[in-house]
Amino acid sequence: MVDAVRHLAQKIKPARELDQLKGVLGPQKRLVLVTTHRRENWGDPMRHICQAIKRITETHEDLQVILPVHPNPVVKDMIESELKNTSRIHLVTPLSYEALIALERDADLILTDSGGIQEEAPEFGTPLLILRKTTERPEALISGLAKLVGTCEQTITDEAAHILKCKHTKIDRQNPFGDGHGSQRIAAAVESHINSAD
Repeated sequence: MVDAVRHLAQKIKPARELDQLKGVLGPQKRLVLVTTHRRENWGDPMRHICQAIKRITETHEDLQVILPVHPNPVVKDMIESELKNTSRIHLVTPLSYEALIALERDADLILTDSGGIQEEAPEFGTPLLILRKTTERPEALISGLAKLVGTCEQTITDEAAHILKCKHTKIDRQNPFGDGHGSQRIAAAVESHINSAD
């Protein structure tokens, strides 16, 4: 995955949806990307996440939030009822993979319950707060690139504030999920095996 993310990030062009996002984003404001959709977070946990997002935005006037809203009605209805028409919180339709990667790269902070983003964001050094009680990807936690915060409003708010108090939030650490050259090594190993069999 790291190989694909690195390759894609280098090739991303300003697609129409990215141009549209730039049209709603305020100039000179820091960016927080939020994604949440997991079934375990439906109901009160998702409401607490939304309330935390609102508090974070209210207490940091230099922030803007992008939240691609999952089309599942349970998720969509909750997020819209809690966050629609909230200043500097932009609820958008689901994004293409290219646009999502571009936002992960450009964000100052990511809040997510997504498994894939836990592997993608470390490539860009973007700090990550995981909106779950557990994760199948402990490497990001061990490396210090991510932190489990669950769905408690106060915990999410406090941890986000701790990161955002720094003007520059990016983390300069080695990506625990790879160096971006795994596919080349695999191809070389396969080629070597084929050649040795001749």
